[in-house]
Amino acid sequence: MGWDRRPDDQLISLAQETGYRLLITADQDIRHQQNLAAISMAVIVLIPNDRRLLRRQVDDIVAAVNAIGPGEYREVAVA
Repeated sequence: MGWDRRPDDQLISLAQETGYRLLITADQDIRHQQNLAAISMAVIVLIPNDRRLLRRQVDDIVAAVNAIGPGEYREVAVA
């Protein structure tokens, strides 16, 4: 889709325009870098971004995905 050639500040808008409703990221600074109040897409931030820990908490991540609504921001701590 050529998204790798787009600047980071365009990716959320592009995702919304394409129909995405949820962004899952490990970027803990996203709420300071982007105006999340201006978007309708839900955002989940995984803290920390450690693959070994993420695998152990798949159920918590799935629960967060199922519970989050449009425009909401949620952090999921994995340990």
